[in-house]
Amino acid sequence: MRRALLPVMQMAKPRPDLTFTYADPPEPPRPYYRLVLVFDAANDLTAARVCAGEIRHKPPVAGRPFDVFAVYCRNDLALSFTTAWTDATSPDDPRTGALFAQLFLVVFSDAPRRRFGLPFVLGR
Repeated sequence: MRRALLPVMQMAKPRPDLTFTYADPPEPPRPYYRLVLVFDAANDLTAARVCAGEIRHKPPVAGRPFDVFAVYCRNDLALSFTTAWTDATSPDDPRTGALFAQLFLVVFSDAPRRRFGLPFVLGR
């Protein structure tokens, strides 16, 4: 599965020109940016836990859709995360590539970050 999924991810990659690999760096860079994909993640698994190295899965269920929890980490900090699912049956299924294309738009968003939690209301 891993070997078949990597080319699908490369085809769906976002800007800038990223290269996905399963190889660990010989020495973790600082800051250490990485995308962690957890398939069939446990319902209570959080992005912070994933960046800290914790990975847990749901019990296996036959016929479960292709389900992935994606977390973009900087060191132990979660920068962004999302979940995605599809009824794709294999990495070669076109729905798998479409899932990653949309997932990468969310995880590696070009949208400006909001600095404050609530919008300001003017004129009151």
